[in-house]
Amino acid sequence: GGDALYELSGYPAGAGAGFSRLHFTTFAYPDEWGFTSQKNNPPTFFANYAQDFDPLHQHKASPYGYTRPTNDAILSYDALNTLLTGCGRVLSTNKTHVVREDLRQALAGITGAQAIQGVSGRIAFDQNGDPIDKALVILVVSPQGYIQLESLQGHFLLP
Repeated sequence: GGDALYELSGYPAGAGAGFSRLHFTTFAYPDEWGFTSQKNNPPTFFANYAQDFDPLHQHKASPYGYTRPTNDAILSYDALNTLLTGCGRVLSTNKTHVVREDLRQALAGITGAQAIQGVSGRIAFDQNGDPIDKALVILVVSPQGYIQLESLQGHFLLP
Protein backbone atom coordinates (compact mmCIF):
# COMPACT_ATOMS: atom_id res chain seq x y z
CA GLY A 1 0.00 0.00 0.00
CA GLY A 2 0.88 3.67 -0.12
CA ASP A 3 2.12 6.07 2.51
CA ALA A 4 -1.40 6.89 3.73
CA LEU A 5 -1.29 3.54 5.56
CA TYR A 6 1.50 4.86 7.78
CA GLU A 7 -0.76 6.43 10.40
CA LEU A 8 0.80 6.14 13.83
CA SER A 9 -2.35 6.85 15.79
CA GLY A 10 -5.00 6.22 13.14
CA TYR A 11 -5.78 2.60 14.01
CA PRO A 12 -7.61 1.16 17.00
CA ALA A 13 -5.57 -0.62 19.66
CA GLY A 14 -4.76 -4.18 18.60
CA ALA A 15 -5.53 -3.61 14.92
CA GLY A 16 -1.84 -3.94 13.98
CA ALA A 17 -1.77 -7.65 14.75
CA GLY A 18 -4.25 -8.22 11.91
CA PHE A 19 -1.97 -6.40 9.48
CA SER A 20 0.90 -8.89 9.62
CA ARG A 21 0.95 -9.35 5.82
CA LEU A 22 0.82 -5.63 5.10
CA HIS A 23 3.68 -3.89 3.32
CA PHE A 24 3.51 -0.18 2.54
CA THR A 25 5.65 2.78 1.59
CA THR A 26 6.61 6.07 3.16
CA PHE A 27 9.08 8.79 2.26
CA ALA A 28 10.58 9.05 5.75
CA TYR A 29 11.02 6.79 8.77
CA PRO A 30 13.12 7.48 11.88
CA ASP A 31 15.08 4.20 11.58
CA GLU A 32 16.12 4.52 7.93
CA TRP A 33 19.62 5.78 8.77
CA GLY A 34 20.23 2.39 10.39
CA PHE A 35 20.05 0.83 6.91
CA THR A 36 22.88 2.98 5.57
CA SER A 37 26.65 3.07 5.80
CA GLN A 38 26.16 6.11 8.06
CA LYS A 39 24.12 4.22 10.69
CA ASN A 40 26.53 5.31 13.43
CA ASN A 41 26.50 8.93 12.25
CA PRO A 42 22.86 10.04 11.91
CA PRO A 43 22.06 13.73 11.42
CA THR A 44 21.96 15.91 14.53
CA PHE A 45 18.27 16.41 13.69
CA PHE A 46 17.40 13.29 15.72
CA ALA A 47 19.18 14.35 18.91
CA ASN A 48 17.89 17.91 18.57
CA TYR A 49 14.34 16.67 18.00
CA ALA A 50 14.38 14.54 21.15
CA GLN A 51 15.91 17.36 23.17
CA ASP A 52 13.34 19.87 21.90
CA PHE A 53 10.23 17.71 22.30
CA ASP A 54 11.10 15.56 25.33
CA PRO A 55 13.86 17.34 27.27
CA LEU A 56 12.90 15.61 30.53
CA HIS A 57 12.64 12.11 28.95
CA GLN A 58 9.02 11.67 30.07
CA HIS A 59 7.59 9.93 26.99
CA LYS A 60 9.24 6.52 26.86
CA ALA A 61 6.01 4.51 26.47
CA SER A 62 4.85 6.47 23.42
CA PRO A 63 7.94 8.07 21.89
CA TYR A 64 6.52 9.20 18.51
CA GLY A 65 6.36 12.95 18.36
CA TYR A 66 8.62 13.22 21.41
CA THR A 67 11.89 11.33 21.00
CA ARG A 68 11.06 9.69 17.66
CA PRO A 69 10.09 12.10 14.92
CA THR A 70 7.12 11.25 12.75
CA ASN A 71 7.48 10.93 8.98
CA ASP A 72 5.70 14.27 8.58
CA ALA A 73 8.14 15.98 10.96
CA ILE A 74 11.12 14.62 9.01
CA LEU A 75 9.65 15.63 5.64
CA SER A 76 8.67 19.08 6.94
CA TYR A 77 12.19 19.64 8.21
CA ASP A 78 13.64 18.61 4.85
CA ALA A 79 11.17 20.81 2.95
CA LEU A 80 12.04 23.87 5.01
CA ASN A 81 15.77 23.14 4.82
CA THR A 82 15.51 22.78 1.03
CA LEU A 83 13.60 26.03 0.75
CA LEU A 84 16.20 27.81 2.88
CA THR A 85 18.98 26.30 0.77
CA GLY A 86 17.30 27.69 -2.34
CA CYS A 87 16.93 31.11 -0.71
CA GLY A 88 20.57 31.04 0.33
CA ARG A 89 21.62 30.27 -3.21
CA VAL A 90 19.59 33.21 -4.52
CA LEU A 91 21.04 35.60 -1.94
CA SER A 92 24.58 34.37 -2.63
CA THR A 93 24.29 35.95 -6.10
CA ASN A 94 24.31 39.42 -4.46
CA LYS A 95 20.53 39.82 -4.73
CA THR A 96 18.94 41.66 -1.85
CA HIS A 97 15.67 39.74 -1.80
CA VAL A 98 14.22 36.49 -3.07
CA VAL A 99 11.63 36.50 -5.84
CA ARG A 100 9.67 33.50 -7.04
CA GLU A 101 11.46 32.94 -10.37
CA ASP A 102 14.92 33.19 -8.79
CA LEU A 103 13.89 30.72 -6.10
CA ARG A 104 12.44 28.34 -8.71
CA GLN A 105 15.73 28.42 -10.62
CA ALA A 106 17.75 27.90 -7.44
CA LEU A 107 15.63 24.90 -6.47
CA ALA A 108 15.95 23.47 -10.01
CA GLY A 109 19.73 23.71 -9.48
CA ILE A 110 19.49 21.21 -6.62
CA THR A 111 20.39 18.31 -8.87
CA GLY A 112 23.32 16.03 -9.67
CA ALA A 113 26.44 17.15 -7.82
CA GLN A 114 24.42 20.01 -6.30
CA ALA A 115 21.96 17.67 -4.55
CA ILE A 116 21.60 18.10 -0.81
CA GLN A 117 21.48 15.53 1.96
CA GLY A 118 18.18 15.56 3.80
CA VAL A 119 17.17 13.64 6.87
CA SER A 120 14.78 11.66 4.62
CA GLY A 121 17.49 11.02 2.04
CA ARG A 122 19.15 12.70 -0.89
CA ILE A 123 17.19 15.64 -2.32
CA ALA A 124 17.50 16.44 -6.01
CA PHE A 125 15.07 17.84 -8.57
CA ASP A 126 14.64 17.69 -12.33
CA GLN A 127 13.86 20.78 -14.43
CA ASN A 128 10.12 20.35 -13.76
CA GLY A 129 10.69 20.38 -10.01
CA ASP A 130 9.99 16.67 -9.58
CA PRO A 131 12.23 14.67 -7.24
CA ILE A 132 14.92 12.55 -8.85
CA ASP A 133 15.16 8.99 -7.50
CA LYS A 134 13.92 9.96 -4.03
CA ALA A 135 14.56 7.33 -1.39
CA LEU A 136 11.48 5.27 -0.64
CA VAL A 137 11.03 3.31 2.55
CA ILE A 138 9.21 -0.03 2.51
CA LEU A 139 7.60 -0.81 5.85
CA VAL A 140 6.06 -4.03 7.08
CA VAL A 141 3.86 -4.87 10.05
CA SER A 142 5.40 -7.61 12.18
CA PRO A 143 3.29 -10.55 13.43
CA GLN A 144 3.27 -8.74 16.79
CA GLY A 145 1.69 -5.68 15.17
CA TYR A 146 4.74 -3.38 15.11
CA ILE A 147 5.69 -1.28 12.10
CA GLN A 148 9.24 -2.08 10.98
CA LEU A 149 11.51 -1.00 8.16
CA GLU A 150 11.81 -3.75 5.56
CA SER A 151 13.96 -2.06 2.93
CA LEU A 152 15.20 1.25 1.59
CA GLN A 153 14.92 1.89 -2.15
CA GLY A 154 16.43 4.67 -4.28
CA HIS A 155 19.33 6.98 -3.52
CA PHE A 156 19.47 7.81 0.17
CA LEU A 157 22.98 9.20 0.67
CA LEU A 158 24.93 11.70 -1.38
CA PRO A 159 27.78 10.06 -3.28
